[in-house]
Amino acid sequence: MSHPLHGKIQHKFLLGLACIFLLLGGVFLFSLNLHLREMLHIEAEAKAELVFSHVSSLQQYVRDTLRPSVRGHIPDEDFLLEAMSTSFVTRKVFVELNGQRDQYLYRRVSMSPRNPASQANDLERELITGFRNDGDLRTLRGYRVIDGVEHYILARPVYFEADCMYCHGDPADAPRVLLERYGAVRGFGHQAGDLAGMDFVGMPVDRSVQQVREAITLFGSSFYAAAAGVFLLIIIFFNRLVVANLRRLTGIFRQNFQSPGDRSILNRLDEGDEINSLMEAFGAFAAHLREARVKLEDYAANLEDKVRERTEDLSLEASGTPHRRGTVRGPAG
Repeated sequence: MSHPLHGKIQHKFLLGLACIFLLLGGVFLFSLNLHLREMLHIEAEAKAELVFSHVSSLQQYVRDTLRPSVRGHIPDEDFLLEAMSTSFVTRKVFVELNGQRDQYLYRRVSMSPRNPASQANDLERELITGFRNDGDLRTLRGYRVIDGVEHYILARPVYFEADCMYCHGDPADAPRVLLERYGAVRGFGHQAGDLAGMDFVGMPVDRSVQQVREAITLFGSSFYAAAAGVFLLIIIFFNRLVVANLRRLTGIFRQNFQSPGDRSILNRLDEGDEINSLMEAFGAFAAHLREARVKLEDYAANLEDKVRERTEDLSLEASGTPHRRGTVRGPAG
C-alpha cells in the first residue's frame, strides 16, 4: 500500500522540477561568482603590477639618470634629497599625489626607517618578517583588510645596494642635509645586501566586489524569473497532456467497476498519485481476472461429472426412487 503522505503526480513532478531549477540556479550563480571573482583578481593583480612597474621605472630613472646628472652640478658633500633619493621621489609621486588613495595604496616602508612616515605598521611588519625569514621570497600577494576596506596587496623586498651606503652606512659619511633633517640615529648602520624594507601596493577591491554582488543579484533574479516562466508553461502542458489523461483513465475504472466485488480495485484508485493508483488498480484487476480464470477452469474440468450426477438424480426422481443425498455443485462463485 502506498504511503498516506504520497501526493498527486503533478505535485511530485512540480516539486522535482522546482528542485532542479533551484539546483541549476545555484550552480549557475556559484560558477558565475567564481568567474567574476577570478576576473576581479586578475584585474587587481594587473593594476598592482602596473603600479610596481611605474615605481620601478621611476626609481631606475632617479638612480641611473637624475642622480648622476644632479651630482655633476652640486658639490660632492651636498645631497639634493628631492632629486637624488629614490625613496623620497617615489613617495612624493605615488603617495602624496595620490592623496585620495581611492585608486591604489603605495607604501615604501622599513622596520626602522629614517623618515618616520616610512615606519611599517603591523601588517607591513608581518610582511617584512616573511621576507626576512625567507631570503628567496620575491613577492607576497593576497587579500587584506586595510582601514576597513578590502585590498589586493602586492609586496616585494627592497635590499640595500652599494650606492645606498652613502646615506645608510656610517653617519659620519652621510650628507649633512640628511643629518640636519632626520638626525644621526635612524636609518644608519646598514651594509650592502641587508633587507632595507619593502615596496607595498594595495588595490582597493570593495567597489569591484560590490559590482560583483550586484551582477550576481541581477543574473540570479533574471534566471529565476525566466525559470518561473518556464515553470508555469510546464505546469500547463503537463496538466493538459499527462494529468488530464490519467484522470480520464481513472474515471474509466470507476465507471466500469461498480459491483461490490470490484471494491478492491476501486480502493486502489485512492492510494498514492495517479500513476501509482493506476498501477495498483491494474494489479488488483489482474488478480481479479486470474481468480475468475481459475474458477472457470475448475468449472470446466468438473462440468462432465456435474452433468452426469444431475442426470442420474433426474432419472431417479422420474422413476420415483429417492435420489441420493448430496449437494449438486454449480459453477464456482
